[in-house]
Amino acid sequence: MTRGLLFFCLAFFSLSAHADWTMATYHGHPYAGAHGGQDGAAKFAVGMLCKQDTGQPVYVLAHRRFVTASGPATTLPAQFEQGELLREFRVDGVHFGDLGARHGSYDADNNLLIFASAVPLSSPVVRALKQGRELDVVYLNKAGEVLYVSDFSLKGSAATLNRLRCP
Repeated sequence: MTRGLLFFCLAFFSLSAHADWTMATYHGHPYAGAHGGQDGAAKFAVGMLCKQDTGQPVYVLAHRRFVTASGPATTLPAQFEQGELLREFRVDGVHFGDLGARHGSYDADNNLLIFASAVPLSSPVVRALKQGRELDVVYLNKAGEVLYVSDFSLKGSAATLNRLRCP
């Protein structure tokens, strides 16, 4: 009986360790980054998770923004996921473009827009973030016009990022 329970627990934990990441993971998640100077209603997060297909650890670069009456349209997450809204990462002024698979979500209950990408650990953006560099997240339309910029200093979060482990 005890042996069976032990095998069940091991099987359960091995499955959960490689659980697929979904947007639901970041609804209500404690975000790691600081409030941006130009974007006080937004937060930025970096988390490390396993992808189910490979089991390799990836960082999830997620940005959530509170929606106010004068804020961005609630359709932006869908536009982001479909490639109509572009996101560019700039670290210390260096352009890295957009990264990883796109995930967009509108959390109506909490009035949040959530944009996320899962990227490999070898990404230059991830390396720069772990060093506590300055990060700008720029959202543009297809014409290249800047819709808004979120600037984040993750210096206070660098130590946290370096301690993250794949669940």
